[in-house]
Amino acid sequence: MNIGLNSVDPKHYGGWDGQLAGCENDANDMADIGATANFDVKKLLTKDATVDNLKLAYIVQLRHWSLTIISSSPTPDTVAN
Repeated sequence: MNIGLNSVDPKHYGGWDGQLAGCENDANDMADIGATANFDVKKLLTKDATVDNLKLAYIVQLRHWSLTIISSSPTPDTVAN
């Protein structure tokens, strides 16, 4: 699962405009690495990376009991600070 957010909802971040740069590119790069290693790659980029879509993706993965590697850009601790 590769998650790339080039923007987040600014109302949750105390005046910051919520714009990020390059995070979708990072997710695409990580997806390419996974595909090269024969992983079944899933991506959620900014407009599709909703809470509901993330929950659904996790549920699907858990039902298949498959190995799940998650890459996220930005990392949650980066956005929260």
